[in-house]
Amino acid sequence: GQRWYEAEEYEKALETFKTALGLSKVKDPEVYYNIGLTYRKMGKDDEAIEIFEKAVAMKPNYTDALQHLAELYYYKKGDRELGLAFNDAAQEKAYTYEVQKALGDLCFKHGSYNWARIKYNTAARLASTPEAKLLMKALAAAAAAKKGDIARAQNELDALSQENPDAAPIHYLKGEIAVAQNELQKAEAEFKKALEIDPTLEYAALALGELYIKQGKEDEALKLWEGFLQENPKARLVAWKLNKVKKAEESSK
Repeated sequence: GQRWYEAEEYEKALETFKTALGLSKVKDPEVYYNIGLTYRKMGKDDEAIEIFEKAVAMKPNYTDALQHLAELYYYKKGDRELGLAFNDAAQEKAYTYEVQKALGDLCFKHGSYNWARIKYNTAARLASTPEAKLLMKALAAAAAAKKGDIARAQNELDALSQENPDAAPIHYLKGEIAVAQNELQKAEAEFKKALEIDPTLEYAALALGELYIKQGKEDEALKLWEGFLQENPKARLVAWKLNKVKKAEESSK
């Protein structure tokens, strides 16, 4: 793949890198990084972002991949806030709430739940308000539920609920635990309650839409996310998931 890349035969390089990725039992962030570089050379910025993010999700201190994400978000996507967060991470200035939350979100959305827990818990320690700290703690517990550690998630929920029994992040976390236990009706009610309390909580909107898809109600998920984005246009995770589902729909036609 590297030989094709250096020869500027990017389609062939991409095919070779993807083949190597498919054959490997353990996914290598370096291979993802090379695929991301190839997509950048081909002018496919969205694909490059997705792949660089996957590399960082496996290796959150991957400086080169973080730098590419910083450039792509800042200059290509116009997301200055996220671009600066990834730039700080690449420059080893990562010990801030904003950077740790951004890395937590990245790891969470790509299924790297152990790293997501670490980043969210670090963000909680750095949070400047009780509300932000609660949200980060709830997300860390949700990551535990996502990876099947329901007992840990429940213990953390119990601790958080003592002081904040009816906060939106608590209901969101209850929903994630219910999903992990396949209690889908309960999960739906909890996600809806979270959004009733805080209509801007994108984690709950994302989770509710994913639950709809799990139940075979994709149209409801798309309607939910589109409506949510109208009211909350900066909801990155919802926008990412909506775009991903729509692309999958188009490719299946």
